[in-house]
Amino acid sequence: MTRKENLLCKVSTFSALNCVAQNDVFTHERNLAEAKSRLKTIRKLGREALFDLYVSSSHRSFVKFLRTNDL
Repeated sequence: MTRKENLLCKVSTFSALNCVAQNDVFTHERNLAEAKSRLKTIRKLGREALFDLYVSSSHRSFVKFLRTNDL
């Protein structure tokens, strides 16, 4: 293999690895965005559940619940 062919092979390998790395970054960013969206939904549902608990109970028992559950 000539020096030129060797360099072309190395460049080709680098290019392929670069594509794989870019794809990995894209995949992780997409997974992170999905996880953030799920977390936002969970927090929203949690707030709704706490509000429902507050509405259905007396203020005193609700505050006691918050204190005993470190919320």
